Formats: sequence, structure tokens, C-alpha cells
Amino acid sequence: MDELEARVQIGTIKNLINDLYVVTRALQPSTDWGWLNTVSRRLMHRADRKSLPAAPPLSAGEVLAKCLAALEEVETSRHTSEMKRAIRFREALMVGFLISRPVRRRTLLSMTTDRHVRRVGTGFEVHFSAEDMKDKKDRWFPLPKVLVGPMEVYLTTYRVRLLGGADTKALWINRYGGAITPDGLSRQFPKVTERLLGHALRPHAFRTIAATSIAEQDPEHVNIIRDILGHATLDMAEKHYNRATGLSACSEYQDLVQATLKRLSGKRPKVRQT
Repeated sequence: MDELEARVQIGTIKNLINDLYVVTRALQPSTDWGWLNTVSRRLMHRADRKSLPAAPPLSAGEVLAKCLAALEEVETSRHTSEMKRAIRFREALMVGFLISRPVRRRTLLSMTTDRHVRRVGTGFEVHFSAEDMKDKKDRWFPLPKVLVGPMEVYLTTYRVRLLGGADTKALWINRYGGAITPDGLSRQFPKVTERLLGHALRPHAFRTIAATSIAEQDPEHVNIIRDILGHATLDMAEKHYNRATGLSACSEYQDLVQATLKRLSGKRPKVRQT
């Protein structure tokens, strides 16, 4: 537990210890594992909502506004190298994507240009198969309109520059021409968000920001949180929300983000369209 507490959140520790308790009871039913059950219950109490850390002091709209401003700055800046501009553009676009569609880290890094990002008319659709998702349910949703232009620029200009001739279908490319790895993202992402947002955040924090923004700014639609985050429905009789429900949730969440963005800036920052 000492080793775990240095690496992961209390909720994860609670789940691991509870799994250990279940396994040990099955392997050695004649042994008294009451002490381990006590540890599991204490951890469950600590992992209660009241024990969770405070949400980052940013709304979803504020995060998106900062990302769009960063994208525009990269496009207009001529004082940095082409490689640095490509890296900065990709960083800002990743953050913008995460706050708009707050998927888990594994799902984010699994994205490819042929399977997950599909051109549809003047925009893009993002498709995830069941194997990409923690809850094993396939999902798809449109890329927010404010990110269509930046995604087009990234795919046709900055991603090509980052690849440097390398051949990979990965969507998010590092400075060496390969797919961004989990370790690489863990090292760099807090630094990126510190620079862009003023707070060092990990990818999972964007799920908290999204849920908090919905709950605080649009409580009437708080039920869309489970669709946005890909959580199981609270109704155990219902197997899962259908595709139309998920699309409606994405649309309502985007309306919320856009309203905040409009209030903050008065108009959407312009990023080069192609």
C-alpha cells in the first residue's frame, strides 16, 4: 500500500485491495481474511466522494478558449522553428480534443488516422470500437466544429512535419516521428498543461473538469455526464445507452462549452482553415 500510494489514487488502491480480498478468500477459504476485509472497507470509506481532491479551478469553456488561443498563436508566430511549432500545435490540439471529448488516456493514445478519425463532408467523425473503450462499448461522435479546422491543419501540415518521413497511422505523433507513448504522455502532459492552462494536469483531470462544468453550469442535464465520460448507466436494468443518446449528450455538452467560450471571448479565435 505504501508503494501504491506513491503512484496512484486512493480509489485505485481500494479496488486493488478489494480484488485481493476476493481472490484470497477463493484460494484459501479456510483462512480468516477478516483483517483484509477491514482494510478494504477502510479504503472504501477513504475513497468516498468527500475524500476526493478538489476539481481543477477551470471550466471546460475556459480550457477550450485557452487551447484555441494557443492554436492561433502557433499559426501566427514566426519566431520559433518549424518543428517546435508542430509540437506546440499538436499539444494544444490534444488538450482541446480532451476537453471536448474527455476520453481516457489509453483511448486517446490508441487513435489512428485510418480507424478513428474519419472525414465526413466538411468535418470529422471520431469512432471508437469496443476494444478501445474501458466499458467495452463502441462509440462515435462528431469532432466539435471549432476543432475541425485545427484538425485539418494538423493532419495536412504539422503531423506530416512531425513524422519526418516515418510511416505510422498513429494520430498523435511525438518529436521523433513515432506514436506518443503512455510514459511520454505522463512525463510531458503536466508540463504542457502548466504552460497552456496555468495548472499541471493529467489527462484524467479533463474528465473531472467536464463533469464538474456540467454539474455546476447545467445541472438540469447532469445525466449526460455518464454518456460523455463513458460510464455505465445507473439503471442496472438498462444495458447501455443507445447511440442517439450518446450523440445527444455530446451535443448538449458542446453547447455548454460553446456558451462559456462565447462569454469569455466574444468571438471564436480564428485558426487557419484548409
